[in-house]
Amino acid sequence: MVIVGALFLPIVHGNGGGDGAIPVSEWEVAVFLFRYLSAPLGVLFVLPLVAALFIAATSLVGIVRSPSPRLILWRRCVACAGLLLQATVGLFGAVIYSFSFNLGAGFLLVLLGFIVMAVGMFRTR
Repeated sequence: MVIVGALFLPIVHGNGGGDGAIPVSEWEVAVFLFRYLSAPLGVLFVLPLVAALFIAATSLVGIVRSPSPRLILWRRCVACAGLLLQATVGLFGAVIYSFSFNLGAGFLLVLLGFIVMAVGMFRTR
């Protein structure tokens, strides 16, 4: 859910106060923030996607062999950090990019994906 929402679905509608009907993905907003506003803000905007890729990779490794307690702790920390980053930095970047609160389905899907990931990481087996 997180990868599809971040790369393919619109996070906001509008582009810098322009036409509110233009859908813009999270990746396009991250590139905009990196190029025109601040490089560290653009990198911070991409970190939730990196967190989702880390959790997906460690989950695939967990299929082959049992994950260690340290890896489980890292997955829990990364899931919570991704949720916190997406909720704050994602909302801030979307509002800065579009000058409005015209949030798209991508923002909500990515946030929901991180909520599901965070709950799944704390679920006992």
